[in-house]
Amino acid sequence: MKHSLVRVALAACGMLGLPLGVHAQTVDGTFVNANVGSASLDGGLGDKHETSYGLHGGYRWAISPGGLLGVEAGYVDFGNYSFPATFVTLDPLGTPPGDSVTVTGRGHTQVDGWTLGATGRFNFAPRWYVDGRAGYLHAGIDTRLRYTALDGSVIRERFNSNADGWYAGAGVGFDVSDAVSIGLHYDYHRIRDHGASVDPDVVSMSGEFRF
Repeated sequence: MKHSLVRVALAACGMLGLPLGVHAQTVDGTFVNANVGSASLDGGLGDKHETSYGLHGGYRWAISPGGLLGVEAGYVDFGNYSFPATFVTLDPLGTPPGDSVTVTGRGHTQVDGWTLGATGRFNFAPRWYVDGRAGYLHAGIDTRLRYTALDGSVIRERFNSNADGWYAGAGVGFDVSDAVSIGLHYDYHRIRDHGASVDPDVVSMSGEFRF
């Protein structure tokens, strides 16, 4: 499913040179769009969904009637995920003293990232469009762990890491006016952090302003 949607995103960027009948007004220009939706992680956290939001801006050039191709940069917050965690610690009262035991606790992981890539848009009917995006992703992963030790003390640990990856997405929407659009988007983000997979999927509503 993910690979099919990625191919749709790339196809949306590549189809912009095809002439298709009647289009809304197509001109060069700057754009800013915002997305709010639901994200999920493929990082061993189970079937969890959190609110995601993003902000992107860039510039597109008209390359055909109804077709635009451009560049974009932006920021995406994939949400904060809570999960149960197990820890191995030493038991000073064990037999013999110092035997390892397992205790349970909680963890929280927040993932966000900065993007830089290409974007394309094509009006296939008056006011209706499809678009696609793909590019580079620099992600930040912040993990916090908390558990209670055998002596009753609360232990907190925090780990920060950065990872490079890529993203691709596709969407469909409606031009409310020549300057304003609303749409529905799917975006897939590929992140590898020290061999671990953290691949956020995002389904979101978007609003765009062009000037």
